[in-house]
Amino acid sequence: MRPLKHLTLFLLSWIFFLSSDVFAASLPDKAFQALSRYDYFNAKAFFEKSIKKYPCIYNYGMAVIEGRKDNPFFKIDSAYAKVNQALMLFPYCEKKERQMLLRHQVDSMAIVQLKDSIETLAFNETVAHSTISGFNHFMEYYSFSRHFNAAVEMRDSLAFEIAKSDNSSEAYHEFMEKYPSSSLYFEAKGKFERALYHELTAEGTIDAYEKFTLAYPGSPFFREAHEFIYTRFTNISTSPDVYHDFILKYPSSPFVEEAWQKVYDFFIVEFNQNSIMEFKNKYPD
Repeated sequence: MRPLKHLTLFLLSWIFFLSSDVFAASLPDKAFQALSRYDYFNAKAFFEKSIKKYPCIYNYGMAVIEGRKDNPFFKIDSAYAKVNQALMLFPYCEKKERQMLLRHQVDSMAIVQLKDSIETLAFNETVAHSTISGFNHFMEYYSFSRHFNAAVEMRDSLAFEIAKSDNSSEAYHEFMEKYPSSSLYFEAKGKFERALYHELTAEGTIDAYEKFTLAYPGSPFFREAHEFIYTRFTNISTSPDVYHDFILKYPSSPFVEEAWQKVYDFFIVEFNQNSIMEFKNKYPD
């Protein structure tokens, strides 16, 4: 009787072990079944109970749940982290876990497709909110997404519009500092140069324009600034001395040659030897 009792206990223990294993193995199936019914609460609970034994299934299933907006567990960044984890784990799945995944039509391609759909949803959410910080976050967190370049362009365009609304040299300079590789960089630079020119010459005085030409000799508005100085200084005068004074005061001006022509034209009334000699004597420089 005693051996029979031991055998009975052994068989009961073995049956309990097998039934426990079957129950544990069925958790992923129950999770996928709940997920197919959009029963996210039970699906989440079953996936979470599977985490230790079936980590790839857990990460894939939770990525699906957290990547959908029709449930309270929607967390797009968390979904993206989990789908990437599932993609990393899939090649190393135990045979049993892989068979379960395949039974529910989940292979490496399905995980890649889920990853892409999460990236697309994250991008659309970013575009919908349309903030600099949002685009920066997308570019940092989803740096390998096919939407990365579009996010860069939209971020730059948004930042440029903000700079244009301010329309100050400081705003354009800040844009150029932050986004030196932007396709809008040179347009921003042109607007920066113009804004800087207008800001520094806003007083409309010769002194203001002088300071600008000294501070920014490489500015595309350098000649325009000198033209203002030349026009304001000579004031459409017909006196050769006024133009000569201009030459002496601004010897490096791009309008010196024109000023000399004015000196010559206004001094020499009659073109003859004497008038030329008088011109050379009065303006030996």
